[in-house]
Amino acid sequence: MRQLFKKLFNGGAVASRSGIPALPKQAAYREMEYQFKRGFLAREISAELHYEPKKGNELLFLSFLRPKGQNNKKRVKEDSIFLLSEHLLDWESASKDVEKEIERLSFPEDVKNAVRMVYLKHKEALFEKSSTECKKVHDDTKSTAKEWAIYRDVIYAATQGKLKLIEKDEVQKYEKSDVLYEGMVQKRADIPYNRQEIRKILEQKDINQTKMMNWLLVISEGITNIIKHAEEGRVTLYRCMEKEELYAVIEDKGPGFPLDKLPNMTLFAGYSSKESLGQGFTLMTKMTKQVLLYTSPIGSTIILTFDL
Repeated sequence: MRQLFKKLFNGGAVASRSGIPALPKQAAYREMEYQFKRGFLAREISAELHYEPKKGNELLFLSFLRPKGQNNKKRVKEDSIFLLSEHLLDWESASKDVEKEIERLSFPEDVKNAVRMVYLKHKEALFEKSSTECKKVHDDTKSTAKEWAIYRDVIYAATQGKLKLIEKDEVQKYEKSDVLYEGMVQKRADIPYNRQEIRKILEQKDINQTKMMNWLLVISEGITNIIKHAEEGRVTLYRCMEKEELYAVIEDKGPGFPLDKLPNMTLFAGYSSKESLGQGFTLMTKMTKQVLLYTSPIGSTIILTFDL
């Protein structure tokens, strides 16, 4: 981070020359750090797209004044660059395959190349962890690994293999299949919208009507969980030609499911808590071939598998 600040401010401040408003005085350190990283990435992306340096510096400073996800219809290009910067930070934070996520962006190829170049140039400096943070992560991982394995085995056995806890790398195996549909989930209206779009796809596949309605029900349960307990998320429908299977991958950016509550949440119908899916897991295990769950403090992924 020190190298980035040195590089940024070498040559003096630019705020007064560009006429940008003064930065807010009241802001938490983590918030300021995020805003700086987002602004820095926006500046670098604009440079790769051959914007004038003055515009890049303006984007950097505007990042400190801009709430995450804000849209300004009058400044579409600016919004797009900030959105791409936020995506990079979110993907890295969630340990996503960033190269793969960039490739899936619905932007022109030159924009994707600019984002890719910025990520490759700056990923070490922007996403490095201090030695103390790394040690803590290592210690926490070591101490919970055995506990996680016990919960995984107990839940797997109790559900006769219908519900399985998985790790991050296992999620990526399912994401290698053919994408049939992808939709964002940010508000309640996105639940019926995504359900209807998925229904259209299933109808094209000649799925039995009863089976299709059951599938849509459990997919809706998973999507509803995003609205209840997370900031936002995404639902993606995949088809695996090899196994003749369908996968509904439902990802969120919520707080995850606490390990010690997972048995109650997944094994007892109607169990209620803030983190619970209520009847959700019970329905899912009944109406799918298998349910896979990856959870972490920064988000969870539910994979519903169906036989075609």
